[in-house]
Amino acid sequence: MHGRYCGGWLNFQIGPVRTYEAVPRVFFLSSSFAGFLGFMMLRVVAPLIVNCFLIAVIVILAIFFQPSPDNVTWFYIVTLIIIMAMNLANGIYQNSVYGIVADFPDNYINSLIIGNNLCGVFTSVLSILTLIISPDDIELNALLYFSISLAFMIVCLLSLYFLVKLPFYQYHIARGVEARAEEEVDNPSLRQYWECFQLCWVQLFNNFYVYFISLFIFPAMMTDSVYADSAKGRTSVFGDNFFYPITTFLNFNLFAWIGSSLANYIQFPSAKYLWIGVLLRTIFLPFYLFCNYRPDTRRWPVLFENEWWFTIGCTIMATTCGYMSSLALIYTPA
Repeated sequence: MHGRYCGGWLNFQIGPVRTYEAVPRVFFLSSSFAGFLGFMMLRVVAPLIVNCFLIAVIVILAIFFQPSPDNVTWFYIVTLIIIMAMNLANGIYQNSVYGIVADFPDNYINSLIIGNNLCGVFTSVLSILTLIISPDDIELNALLYFSISLAFMIVCLLSLYFLVKLPFYQYHIARGVEARAEEEVDNPSLRQYWECFQLCWVQLFNNFYVYFISLFIFPAMMTDSVYADSAKGRTSVFGDNFFYPITTFLNFNLFAWIGSSLANYIQFPSAKYLWIGVLLRTIFLPFYLFCNYRPDTRRWPVLFENEWWFTIGCTIMATTCGYMSSLALIYTPA
């Protein structure tokens, strides 16, 4: 039971990086109405402290607590509460960071997307390394993963102390404060939000739909597509244990990072026609339905039986996800 719990945490946290990012977007919207309330940097620091505490709790539970059938119900309730608290903290954190970056030049907002995708690459590599170090010890894998995550969270928290002292940071923040003071928009009204939305709703839709298609497929549909199953005689060139970590998670996060980085140098199509490329990505839905998706219950024929179709499809989907989501954000201020 202990191993199954650690495995559940490990699979939930390491695997669906993009799914984990999707939930905070709900809280992102709700907290945006309080975007100008309070000290912005405090709203960045506080969620980091909360997440450090929650990750430490997870490590302690994994080390010292072994759930039995009698207490497994409340144990998973505690787990769900931790997950909800993490996503709430992440929603506030992301909203606050975007609020700070709004004072910087327009292209800096793409740096946040690049950073998010690079984080996905890091967690995917970390997942693979833990499997290499200890392929059969799920508890050790969980402890390694969350201990390293906690260390990086602490480093991130400490780095903010030096960030706020940088002249570059202070210069742009001061300019933002002055601009808001001149325009008297420190506390925007709902009417101002609506006026802003009317000007940029197309790019907001583009950004939403890019993630809608991507998160509809990744990781749920992809991890239900079976191309490595030794019990049924299916073997993969990547190995049974590393098929999903490599072809799904590392593949998606790596090429999403590459795609978002490309948006800094190549910006095509233009803001006027970006929606066409965004809608064309809908084709990935039927593509993955005709991969070996849920082979035990499907009735449709499998058109893409080779694992390379599956892998290359993920590469293209991830690259376009990173590229077009970044373009949508870059075009939004204009």
